[in-house]
Amino acid sequence: MPPGSVPAGTAPGRATCSFTPTLAAHFNENLIKHVQGWPAEHVEKQASRLREEAHTMGSIYMSENCTELKNLRSLVRVCEIQATLREQRILFLRQQIKELEKLKNQNSFMV
Repeated sequence: MPPGSVPAGTAPGRATCSFTPTLAAHFNENLIKHVQGWPAEHVEKQASRLREEAHTMGSIYMSENCTELKNLRSLVRVCEIQATLREQRILFLRQQIKELEKLKNQNSFMV
């Protein structure tokens, strides 16, 4: 093995990398053989997929909640408008009652 490079067979499926001469002097393949080929890549892919699914499901639930919240806000606004209209009708009817009583009193003086 030339100084500054890693043999191609050390990490199957991975690109070879080269070390500086200082680092190459400290590299010992025997120290990392026991961790090569671990199922870490499979676990990382599975964790990534699960994280993506959790994110997708969270986004779906958040969208549903936001939609429901907007719908409920609209219902509250409709109720507020209806209450305002009722109050205006009541005020209008009270005003009408006062005017009718005033006209009734005027008519009773005339008779």
